[in-house]
Amino acid sequence: MSKKAKVFLILFALSVALGVAFKASVDFSEFYTVRISPIFRVPLSMISSLLPFSLAEALVVILAFLLVVTALSGLKMGILRLLKKDAVSHFSIYLKIVLYSVAFIWFTYAFAFESSYSRKPVNEALGFELVEMNTSNVSEALDKVTEELVKTAEELENTSRLELTFNQIADEVLKGAKKASEKHPIYQGIPFRAKPLAFSKPLAYTGISGIYSFFTGEANINTAFSDYSIPFTVAHEYSHQLGIGSEKEAEFSALLICLESDNPYVRYSAYSQVAITLSNILFELDEEAFYNAFRQFPHRLVTDIYLSSQRYQKYSETVADEIAEAINDTYLSLSGDEGVISYSLSSQLYVAYFLKE
Repeated sequence: MSKKAKVFLILFALSVALGVAFKASVDFSEFYTVRISPIFRVPLSMISSLLPFSLAEALVVILAFLLVVTALSGLKMGILRLLKKDAVSHFSIYLKIVLYSVAFIWFTYAFAFESSYSRKPVNEALGFELVEMNTSNVSEALDKVTEELVKTAEELENTSRLELTFNQIADEVLKGAKKASEKHPIYQGIPFRAKPLAFSKPLAYTGISGIYSFFTGEANINTAFSDYSIPFTVAHEYSHQLGIGSEKEAEFSALLICLESDNPYVRYSAYSQVAITLSNILFELDEEAFYNAFRQFPHRLVTDIYLSSQRYQKYSETVADEIAEAINDTYLSLSGDEGVISYSLSSQLYVAYFLKE
């Protein structure tokens, strides 16, 4: 057996053993996420941050091209063998590159990020308990969010027109992420500036607003979505950079990050996304309570919701959206999350947090 094969088998065995250990022990997962995984996560983020574009996006495009080339090369080699002709084929070379790439992604996930899905629940780490999701609790939490939302919207009205570039937004949220990482024990690692995706518009048809690429440590953002939602999406991806794996917990921790920002637009983004999430839950529980709560929303948010629905309409309910949702659901489920429903489960954390506050 060659040295490469031995190294591969050792890494594979270690990754499988770690996966089993993470699922078996919350304490071990917490220890690994706090002490070990940053050793892998932070250097990856640091290296990729030196590039002005998304390295992960570029690698995915290259890998897709290599898959096509490998398939065509293999087909060519098969035809030549059937015809009993001798010809040079690079199929084995292309195949090795693809397999090495897949192995690198798998091992990076196992050693750098998998443990974050099995950590101690965020609410336990922050010292508050979940509450029953009934009309009374959701309404009370939404009232508190709306009160802060109105204040923030007024603050925006009293300032000059905020026309921030994506990099300025990413930097403002980054400041909040650094403050949050010093304040809350759930964050482990160092956040690095998020990057816009070059293929944002095509990806919008899949419903993907942001992607954390664990194999490059990058927070990648789809800029085709509504401006007021982008700061919150950036904070969500920073949460993953800081060791939060679960989607519902990343949604919640995005709120904590945004609230640490000195920029009112960043805080407005967070309060608006939480208000929309809780109002959707309230609509399912009690329509009359929902309409009463909705009438309290500031005019700015109502306008943003309307404009966002008009903008996103062409991207929603497409075949690409359904396929992407199915793939994302499968990935999240295999990772130990609840699937795409985990995004809406963040409402439980929002309600408990604001009732506690």
